[in-house]
Amino acid sequence: MEEMITVDVRVGRYLRDFVVSSSGGGDVFVPGKDSVIWGLLKQHLITSAVGWQPVPDELRREYIRIALRPTRCSAKSYSVPADRVQSVNTLFRCYLSRTGERVVARFLNKEFKKTFHDYMRGCLRNTDTVSIKDAIENFMIDHNISDGDGGITHEMLRKDWYRYSTTEQRENLVSINI
Repeated sequence: MEEMITVDVRVGRYLRDFVVSSSGGGDVFVPGKDSVIWGLLKQHLITSAVGWQPVPDELRREYIRIALRPTRCSAKSYSVPADRVQSVNTLFRCYLSRTGERVVARFLNKEFKKTFHDYMRGCLRNTDTVSIKDAIENFMIDHNISDGDGGITHEMLRKDWYRYSTTEQRENLVSINI
């Protein structure tokens, strides 16, 4: 793959594993230019980050790398007459602000939960023989999420599913006034 300029976003191990497995297993997530995540990134990119340091190797498993653009772009060249002054802005925004990191991480977490709820709903409504425990285990296997490694456990997902399903049932009640 071509060399890319990337930003690092701390999301936690389970969310990183989910993003990596959902995006095809690559180390760098390349968002489409018309995607929501690209729009969020563009809003929060800055030209220089105060106190920026590279991600330490021991924390790398909690971060995802999101590609901004290739480092070597095929640029068209043109001539400028010698008597004309041409100013070129060489600054470009390639750092993500702290607020931007939080916004992107929150968006990815919401996408994780939406995917989890849709997966569970599909498993449990389409098959009578699958238990909630088996459906959660299948979700974790399908998305390469290891139990307890990095912040999410089977028990946490089970509680989240029960909260979601009770809320969904409450919202789907139809009252009939006679």
